[in-house]
Amino acid sequence: MGALTDPYGVSVFTVAFSPNGRMLAASDEAGNTYLRDVAASHQIAQLDNPDPGSASVLSAAFSPDGRTLAAGDNQGSSYLWNVATRHLIATLNDPQSDGVNSDGVNSVAFSPHGRTLAAGDGNGSIYLWDVATGHLITSLADPGSVGVVSVAFSPHGRTLAAGDHQGGTYLWEVATGHLITSLADPGSASVNSVAFSPDGRTLATSGADGGILLWDVATGRLVATHTDPGTRGVYSVAFSPDGRMLAAADTNGSIYLWHVR
Repeated sequence: MGALTDPYGVSVFTVAFSPNGRMLAASDEAGNTYLRDVAASHQIAQLDNPDPGSASVLSAAFSPDGRTLAAGDNQGSSYLWNVATRHLIATLNDPQSDGVNSDGVNSVAFSPHGRTLAAGDGNGSIYLWDVATGHLITSLADPGSVGVVSVAFSPHGRTLAAGDHQGGTYLWEVATGHLITSLADPGSASVNSVAFSPDGRTLATSGADGGILLWDVATGRLVATHTDPGTRGVYSVAFSPDGRMLAAADTNGSIYLWHVR
């Protein structure tokens, strides 16, 4: 294994593994998304952003079956690609965007069954899209009216978590669009990442202040707080498949592992 370099030598904003782990998608600030063979470390395809006015792709995610790739750009649009054929399936435009001025789609996530795509927008909205039809199902407004940074579905798909720029984390009931609870980051820092444990009982959030918080999903109670040893902002958190370990990546270039228990 070795380093995979962006063809244009620009910043890579997001990466995502396919469900079978054989393919890696990487999106950059030039608006391109690349599919790479992990074992061979070579590029399979380049997916050009259909919007020529877009300067960057901010988020990407594979569907649970690995057949579809979603990518969100800095102009408020999300794109669905057929992974096998590399064809563009649909363009999902932010209803509040004029196509020129938008805060961008900071995070995209597929529901566990793959039929719904959640897109967290910098304008403070979360859009739920029907993947098969490309139709907007509903819009969820951030109660703080600030940009949404991260979104994640619970393992059973009934709950959606979203973190915003002012330290707020919200849990929504997907079927009804009702707000279940609000979780306030004591540090009031931007919530850069949200992740459910595999059993759906715990939500991990990470902030720009370097704090990593573990929440009880059922009660909304804060159950544990970890501090980034580098005392820097944490960009991303993820649970191991068995739920026993939590990984956190920070702005000083380090990745930390914690035993959850």
